[in-house]
Amino acid sequence: MRFFSYKLTHDDGLAPNPFWEFLTLAVCKPEIRENRNIGDWIAGFSSKELDSSCEIGKEKLIYLMKVTGKIPFSKYWNDPKYDIKKPDLASSDLRKHVGDNIYKPVRMEYEQVPNVRHCSSDMDKDLKSKQVLLSDEFYYFGASAIELPDDIRPKIPFGQSSNGYETTDVQCINNLLKYVSNNYKTGMIDYPTSWGRKTQI
Repeated sequence: MRFFSYKLTHDDGLAPNPFWEFLTLAVCKPEIRENRNIGDWIAGFSSKELDSSCEIGKEKLIYLMKVTGKIPFSKYWNDPKYDIKKPDLASSDLRKHVGDNIYKPVRMEYEQVPNVRHCSSDMDKDLKSKQVLLSDEFYYFGASAIELPDDIRPKIPFGQSSNGYETTDVQCINNLLKYVSNNYKTGMIDYPTSWGRKTQI
């Protein structure tokens, strides 16, 4: 088991996408998507860019996921069970606006489909890794992000980190996972930070 932390500059439901009973990381953070494997844990924390009141050492946990699947973009697009993650901009359901299944394989390359956040200028970064991380064992706090007790806080980058920081203290990791599992139910706990809800589901 490995445990990695990084800071989010955006939390709008796209990366990660916590909807429809499983959490996915399919765009942004190509190094994390490429280098994390099944069984690894990933923790996303708040940042100054996301929350102006955020202080170094006081970052809040926005989501925690165990990687339970890893698939290429081609399978993510072509497998019907992931169609729910494709963006539907005509829908009245905001969750469908932020679908992260936005790369359609076309003749050994990828075409970006219309979506709310990423444009052609984001493709080079997104396509540095063509892997999608999946999780059916996750805690997504979103607008109800939590502050962890000091004794179980993992290593967190001071600023942005393309690959995240690894925490190797096994006892710290186990205590953190135990704390979260004892106090919260798995799954989506609140809506994304930028939705401005702070109303637990």
